[in-house]
Amino acid sequence: MNAINLVLSQNGVDSKFAPVLAQFFSLPVPGTGWNWGDSVEAALESGHRIDMAALPLGAFLSSAVPGVVGFTWRQAVEEALSYGQTVDLTEPLTAFLAARESAQAAVQVIGLETDDFERSTGWSRGDALMLACELNRERRIFGYRH
Repeated sequence: MNAINLVLSQNGVDSKFAPVLAQFFSLPVPGTGWNWGDSVEAALESGHRIDMAALPLGAFLSSAVPGVVGFTWRQAVEEALSYGQTVDLTEPLTAFLAARESAQAAVQVIGLETDDFERSTGWSRGDALMLACELNRERRIFGYRH
């Protein structure tokens, strides 16, 4: 709980957000065997400052609530807390983190495919695309030359 209060005070966030931060801290960090709370505590112990906006929680809170136009999760949480409601973000936060992780995995796969393309052809994808565009342009202008 001390880490939660320290992170809240470092970021100038109201202590009402402590339960939300506690929910986030209980979630696992993908591929590490740690949870977010343990990793944040380790960072704080080594003298680092934790920026909530840089954490996945910050990205989640600034994302739009599905089905509600112009309303972010931060606004929804603030509204619920102002009325004294308890907020359980475990399910939407877990779904957000899973989607984020799968998007990062897709980017890594695309990077691997690009490396394989360059290794097998000797061309970068950009160079191959530029040549293909140039050939298509010539075919449009001059037709096929056999």
